[in-house]
Amino acid sequence: PTPTSRIKELDALRGIGAAMVVLFHYTTAFDDLYGHPTPLPFNFDIGYYGVHLFFLVSGFVIYMTLERTSDARRFVISRATRLFPAYWTAILITFAVVTLVGLPGSERTVWEALANLTMLQEYAGIRHIDGVYWTLSVELAFYAWMFIAFRAGLLRKPVRTLLIWLTVNILAIGTAVSLEVPLPQAVRILLLTEYGNLFFAGIGFYLWRQHHSPTAVVLIALTLILEATLRPDAIVINLAINALFALATTRRFPLLATRPLLYLGAISYPLYLVHQYIGYVIIRQLYAWNLGH
Repeated sequence: PTPTSRIKELDALRGIGAAMVVLFHYTTAFDDLYGHPTPLPFNFDIGYYGVHLFFLVSGFVIYMTLERTSDARRFVISRATRLFPAYWTAILITFAVVTLVGLPGSERTVWEALANLTMLQEYAGIRHIDGVYWTLSVELAFYAWMFIAFRAGLLRKPVRTLLIWLTVNILAIGTAVSLEVPLPQAVRILLLTEYGNLFFAGIGFYLWRQHHSPTAVVLIALTLILEATLRPDAIVINLAINALFALATTRRFPLLATRPLLYLGAISYPLYLVHQYIGYVIIRQLYAWNLGH
């Protein structure tokens, strides 16, 4: 989007999502893996759901992008140039830091690093160079399905597309259960069995913002029903995230677009890519020097 058409609230939401994930990793996740020498004054378990915020934003932005383009090739090029250069840089930096300094349980081989460059390592069962990269496999699957839906003309009927996706998932899971064979992780990611509803919710919020379409209400309602089914224990936090997203994308929360959040939003992707394992290395080193106790 041009600077005048850019939705600043979306950038702010990216910033909030990035801050949530960073706080989750540096408090709860680090404590689970390595333990803080002294108890922290707080944990931030709900920070995990910053990823859900990212998926909502992706659904919104990708549908908006495809609605405004007539050339599928431009979509592929724009996504690739946005994702891969920063991702490749993050792989090289993270691999170098972890290899040189060390991080128990997270060291990787050169061949694993090379495989990670494709962003397809999850599908081949190869370990990620950084733990957060699993979400990129989910994002990549969503982009692929959106590309297919765009070429097939399915994006004009998003509710029907959601129902098709849901039917495919039910058939796949039902087949796996009947054959008493677990659905492989790669298949679950490819079919977006756990997070597809979040992307569709983002699409619904875009449709409401742009067209005030009744279809948007149906789409969002269906995704919330799916959310309650998939993660019943987290329904309150996910309802809060959806409410925040609704306020932001309908411009009912202009105070959200503050300079700190917009800055975080601007750096959210590279920050997300490098913060976890490198952050763990730094925290462990500070503790080794008796700092931060």
